[in-house]
Amino acid sequence: AFLRKSAAGWGVRNLHVIQQDVMRFLQICHRQYDLIFADPPYELPWLERIPEMVLDQTVLAPGGLFVLEHPKRCDFAHLPQCTDRRKYGNVCFSFFRIPA
Repeated sequence: AFLRKSAAGWGVRNLHVIQQDVMRFLQICHRQYDLIFADPPYELPWLERIPEMVLDQTVLAPGGLFVLEHPKRCDFAHLPQCTDRRKYGNVCFSFFRIPA
């Protein structure tokens, strides 16, 4: 509801909010997205595999941006698609791009 309300306030009309297990979603998804934001539970045992799982699929469109919220203990700088990391207290956001 928060994402939909925010998008409406920004004038975003083409929003597709998905609240589902990422592994299941990646198995059934046949669309590409320009922006993907993920906020998984921080204690998820396989959280550090999520960027590669998303980037290895075709869900992110060329030139698209994938943003992952995660705890500061995670570091994805070794991935070539990782373009930025921002810290806000104990929370980090890593940004990944697929070349256009």
